[in-house]
Amino acid sequence: MKKILFVLCVLCWAGLMEVQALAVLPAKCLAGRGWFDLTGTPGYNLYTCNPDDTWTLYGGAGGNHALLSTTHTDTVAASSVLGDLLYGNATPAWQRLAGNITTAKQFLTQTGTGAVSAAPVWGTVVAGDVPNLENLNGTLDVGSGGTGAATTATLGRYLKGDGSVCGTSTGSASGVGTPTACTNQFVTSLTLNSDAAPTSTCTTLTAASAQLANQGTTTTVLHGNAAGNPSWGAIVGGDMTAGTVTSTQLATANKTITKSITILDPTTGETNQVQWYWPAAVTLNRIACSTDAATSVTINFDERAEATPNTAGVNTLSANLVCDTNSQTSCAAGCDVNTISDSGIAADVPHNLQIISVSGTVGAVRIHLRGTIN
Repeated sequence: MKKILFVLCVLCWAGLMEVQALAVLPAKCLAGRGWFDLTGTPGYNLYTCNPDDTWTLYGGAGGNHALLSTTHTDTVAASSVLGDLLYGNATPAWQRLAGNITTAKQFLTQTGTGAVSAAPVWGTVVAGDVPNLENLNGTLDVGSGGTGAATTATLGRYLKGDGSVCGTSTGSASGVGTPTACTNQFVTSLTLNSDAAPTSTCTTLTAASAQLANQGTTTTVLHGNAAGNPSWGAIVGGDMTAGTVTSTQLATANKTITKSITILDPTTGETNQVQWYWPAAVTLNRIACSTDAATSVTINFDERAEATPNTAGVNTLSANLVCDTNSQTSCAAGCDVNTISDSGIAADVPHNLQIISVSGTVGAVRIHLRGTIN
């Protein structure tokens, strides 16, 4: 049906057109004439003659076909596969390049002649593909901050900017010979002011020696003299100023306080008999206890008011702590339990010990509390 419609259109446009059926396309033609190629691909047989004595081929209906099929004369016929790429070959024609099917990551590489290109291939990246890549794996050249040679790390040696080494130990950069002494390799003075006319009275810092060899001993410290230059010397009486250390300063310096008590032959009759005061408001962070025999003592604590020391207050532990020979502990992390519920204890109030129960014959119970000054 499509061929019939095409013929009708030819008749409509050009009147009655003479169509020859031959196997070879004539070199010359008369405008308005047609030629049917007997050997052509079906759907691509009909040619018409143009006024300039050239032929025009009329294709088929343009049905579905593969990109790399014989329908396209500028491609190498093939079937596409996952990962394929297209490239122009030397024909020139479009040709498929099969994808990389190895488990190793590969990249497209291509090397031309300087005038023409070449077909791409899959390959791995080698040192020569990236400038200075060899410096990332091996010897770092001097221009990149290295030595330009394989070096062996040795105590007492230093790497210089020109790639050589200096120091006091044997062995050169390549591990052979003796390196030169490090002469003038260290800063002997440091200007503390960046402006041209320093305004500070301390303008330079002078090292004890060019190689910092005289760094003092275990019994000396650095002193500063009137000129501002440091020197090594022993501690003398005038180096320390007498003064008074206040309780507040001590409390600040010693933030952690520990209180301990040992009760011999403990009984429940001794509950509410032992109380202690904290010198400042603290936050309890650890409670531990133990016994001397394979028996147990159950304890707790409560915070009471100073005016009513015999009136029960708020319990420190949400659950009683059972003391035995294995040192039972309570804290936020790393202890047997985490039962400190009332951790904030005010200063100068009775912190009362409760002996809830005693199991067996206990010769001694040891109790330890630790708090941090708020």
